[in-house]
Amino acid sequence: MSEPELPRVLRDVEEIDADSETENMIQEALADLAADRSVICEGDAAFDALLDSLSAKPYPQAS
Repeated sequence: MSEPELPRVLRDVEEIDADSETENMIQEALADLAADRSVICEGDAAFDALLDSLSAKPYPQAS
């Protein structure tokens, strides 16, 4: 399976090594974007809160 192409606005962003839980969430977010679904986070605090919320709830697609 090839990696999804990043949106144009993110193509020049520096990549970091994410832990496996964060990597799974990133892959799910990319899949959502590819399916024309999205979540908007207005800042780092909102993004961190979203990640905390997602990791606290058992989602079948996260496994």
